[in-house]
Amino acid sequence: MTSRLAVPGAILLGCIVIAVAVYLGLSGRGAEPEVEIRSSGQPAAEATPEPPREVAPKASQFEVDAAARAALEKTRPLMLEKCWGPAVKENPEPGTSEYRFDVSFDEKTGKVNARGVSEVRGKPSRPDVARCLRELPMEYEIAPPGYNARVELRFTLP
Repeated sequence: MTSRLAVPGAILLGCIVIAVAVYLGLSGRGAEPEVEIRSSGQPAAEATPEPPREVAPKASQFEVDAAARAALEKTRPLMLEKCWGPAVKENPEPGTSEYRFDVSFDEKTGKVNARGVSEVRGKPSRPDVARCLRELPMEYEIAPPGYNARVELRFTLP
């Protein structure tokens, strides 16, 4: 009978030890961290308060989508020159290809934070063009949307 209770007893004791350790470790978190302040002997410069920032109105998702599509359309000639043209010279089929651009824009600058390009399933596609599109520089931007915006756009070439 003693051996049947030994394992559950050891587990219970281990849980109690862990619970006490966690409690003691977390109970001291509310205290201020100790910071050593050294004086250089000179008075501290007065900090000037920052003026209140004007909050720009946030763009709607529809506006962001439209601006992103327009920015992407501006890069169409580059896409055709660098990616589509060379690929079609090697193999003319398929004649069109659809891609999905997943793009996020910075809230303050409107510049591209990240971009992904993938082929659309069930549609004719050219993996060689998709690979080339991923390697093109992310030089398009939109008006600052006021929040970190993300859009998914389907884009057909040529």
